Amino acid sequence: MKIIILLCLLTAVLGYSYNNTMIEEDFRAMDTNADGSITNDERENKFRRMDVNGDSKVSFVEFHKRLRPGISLAVSYAAFNIYDQQSGHKDNFYDFWDSQATFNLVDLDHDNKLTLEEYKRHVKQIIERSRNDSGVTA
Repeated sequence: MKIIILLCLLTAVLGYSYNNTMIEEDFRAMDTNADGSITNDERENKFRRMDVNGDSKVSFVEFHKRLRPGISLAVSYAAFNIYDQQSGHKDNFYDFWDSQATFNLVDLDHDNKLTLEEYKRHVKQIIERSRNDSGVTA
C-alpha cells in the first residue's frame, strides 16, 4: 500500500515538472510554419490531431494521450476540465468552440496570433489552476 501511495505522489510531482524548455518545444511543435506565432489555422490543426476518432470533440482519453509523457492523470484531468469550460459550458468534451474560446482568451493583444510569451503565460496559469483543482500541492 505504501508503494502505491508513493507511486501516486511521484506521478503527481512529475506532472508539475513542465519547464520553460518543454513549453517552448511544445510551442514550436504547434507553430508549424515557424513564424514565431501560433495562428488560428495552426490551432485548428492541433485540435484535429487531438480528435483521434474524428467526431469533432476531444474526450479526456484523447486529450491525455496527446499530452507530454509524465503528466499525471490528476493534473491532466484538472486541465481538461478547465479547457472543457472555456466556452461557458461543461459537457465532458473539449470541442472546437472550447478551443476557439481558449485561443481568444490567450491572445492578449487580439491580433489572432499567439506569441511564445502569451503561450507561456497561459500554460503556467493552467498548470497552477490544475494543481489547485487536483488538490496536489507538490
